[in-house]
Amino acid sequence: MKRFAMMSALLALGVAVLVTALACTSANGSTDGAADLVNLDASYSGREVEATVGSLIVVSLDSNPSTGFRWELAAIGDEKVLQLSGQEFRQADAQTGLLGAGGQEVWTFKAVGEGKTSLALEYSRPWAGGEKAVQTFTATVTVK
Repeated sequence: MKRFAMMSALLALGVAVLVTALACTSANGSTDGAADLVNLDASYSGREVEATVGSLIVVSLDSNPSTGFRWELAAIGDEKVLQLSGQEFRQADAQTGLLGAGGQEVWTFKAVGEGKTSLALEYSRPWAGGEKAVQTFTATVTVK
């Protein structure tokens, strides 16, 4: 019986910690230090976001590579503040396996130092003569 009570108490404590961590995520895409992940989408374009050193900033943007367009990194203002960590295309779950289906390009950046920097991505056809910057994503990132 004591073992059951102890396991129940530990489970309740774990749930409380999880709920507290989730509650610390603010509505502006930044975190209050409880988590180290900042998720951004197209609605954050042109906005300022905050992160802490060591945070990952994940930018998810609609994309359809079968059209020849893709998101390209146009600029990071200061790589002493923010660095590219990875990029991948994720096909939409409902579209999995469909030829020519769209999805999202997911760009991951790491906040490596304190400061303020700009971030710019452009949706373009990368080949010579292809359309450039038909869509853009920009953000100002402040790392504390």
